[in-house]
Amino acid sequence: MSDGVSAAQKPTSLHGQQSTLLQRVLRRTKTGLAVIGGLTLTAAYGASIAKKRMLEEATGLPEEFVLEIDLENMQLVDEAHSNPLEALLPSKKLELRKLVKGLDEASKDNRLNGVIAYIGDINGRCGLAVAQEARNAVLDFRKKTGDRTITVAHSTAFGEAGTGGFLSYFLASAFEKVYMQPTGVVSVTGLAAEQPFFKQALDRWKVRTFVTQREEYKGAAEAVMYDKFSPEARYALDALLKSISTTITEGIALARGVPTVQMAHYAVHNAPLSGTSARALGLVDGLLYRDQALLQASGPNDAVKAATAGEGESVEEKQTAVGTESKNASSDTPSGPSSTVDDPITVNFARYLKAIEAREQKEKASMRFKEIKRLMSGDKKGEIAVVMAEGQIRQASDGAETSSLISSVKLCKQLRELSNDDAVKAVVLRVNSPGGSAVASDAIYREVVRLRESGKPVAVSMGDVAASGGYFISAPACVIFAQPTTITGSIGVIFAKFNVGPALEQVGITTDRVVTGPNAGALSPFSDFTPKQAAAVEKQVDAIYNDFLQKVAEGRGMALDEVREAAKGRGGGGGGQR
Repeated sequence: MSDGVSAAQKPTSLHGQQSTLLQRVLRRTKTGLAVIGGLTLTAAYGASIAKKRMLEEATGLPEEFVLEIDLENMQLVDEAHSNPLEALLPSKKLELRKLVKGLDEASKDNRLNGVIAYIGDINGRCGLAVAQEARNAVLDFRKKTGDRTITVAHSTAFGEAGTGGFLSYFLASAFEKVYMQPTGVVSVTGLAAEQPFFKQALDRWKVRTFVTQREEYKGAAEAVMYDKFSPEARYALDALLKSISTTITEGIALARGVPTVQMAHYAVHNAPLSGTSARALGLVDGLLYRDQALLQASGPNDAVKAATAGEGESVEEKQTAVGTESKNASSDTPSGPSSTVDDPITVNFARYLKAIEAREQKEKASMRFKEIKRLMSGDKKGEIAVVMAEGQIRQASDGAETSSLISSVKLCKQLRELSNDDAVKAVVLRVNSPGGSAVASDAIYREVVRLRESGKPVAVSMGDVAASGGYFISAPACVIFAQPTTITGSIGVIFAKFNVGPALEQVGITTDRVVTGPNAGALSPFSDFTPKQAAAVEKQVDAIYNDFLQKVAEGRGMALDEVREAAKGRGGGGGGQR
């Protein structure tokens, strides 16, 4: 991933062919998931005019246009699972790999006058690491295009209610120009983590709990154990939030040319900031409505000149200058004189992606003969397969899986097929999972090991979360990539059991049982463990934890004691887990 953190394994043994393939994996994964997997879209046309004409014929797009990316009503996700009911929902989904791919293709498209993204409030619609990778894709686009194509981000506000704008603004800051509606605020207030605790309620209802954890930082069950964060959980959470906050703050400061101290202390401590204050601090370039910001993305026209003219002008004066050039302001714009400047021709991102797909199909058809010739000649170039692993890890069969579940049955089958496929020379495993079943995780771990043993390098790309079982299945990879905002680690084990029997007795409900063995009803929610059963659980948890540590040590090429010291159930940002 672009600008990601590489937590490379200390080498075990890779023969020459595998090392070469691994280098190919590294080169391709550094720019995101879009260019992975044999879909390189370069066309060898002689002259630039002929190339442009060919693109127009293949895609049906205008000769010049502004590319619009509307995230105001969009979820930015790793993978958009097909679900007929989602068509009825107001919020649509855009896959990260498609965003990266679209921007990569757009960077080579000379028809673009500019790119504009309508950010909106992405909290709850985009994870931290996904937002950072999207941001990296924008920065990569700017690096490739230079001054040829302007990039603009616009939002009505960055956290309208006074909070929640930190992530939205982090993404927006990657664009060359950032504009906000005049009435908006910039709420770069930092990060907060809050959790309800249920111990008193459970005690009042007479619900008894049994919890065992390895080790002190594995605090997933603290909500039912305590009335507040334990010292260990508070320490770990504080370290995580500070790490992520530093990454975001420094990223914003660098992109906007604002001193880090000014950004970290004044902006964050005084947020939410009014539009005027944000403009004075250099966090926004102007206070414009959506239609006015669109003109800024259309290239070096009169509107842009009017908006940027006069270094000594106030924000309000610059706003007036832009307003006089705005044509047919939209209905949500209170007022504004008419303009002789034509509205720019725009192409929305979904249409642009479809145009790319249409062109790919034509190119594939024309390249079919070359591919057959290559195969007949024995040139085994090979493919890099991308496998998605997103959701909680379970042993569910294919029929029981859902979009938020990693079925070990299905994923193991997929990895076995790749291991036996001679056309596949390397695998990228995209992991976005908080963990789950230890047994299911171990089964997936084994198939990743077998992939490597078959001579195929495996690279793991971590999403928003790759913790606990998510880290378990990542550990044997040749190399792991994570963003600083990825939550990973959490190498530990937890087991919890509830006894609601006494609670039911208070309302006149009783239970009875018939068993054929002393432990047949051990996991019943209506009784406690016997001392012997509790000891057996503790022993089993120890065995799982020790196995986890051993496999991480083997997979990452570390000493067991080194892993044990770093583990203890502690989670953290990708940068801190390096």
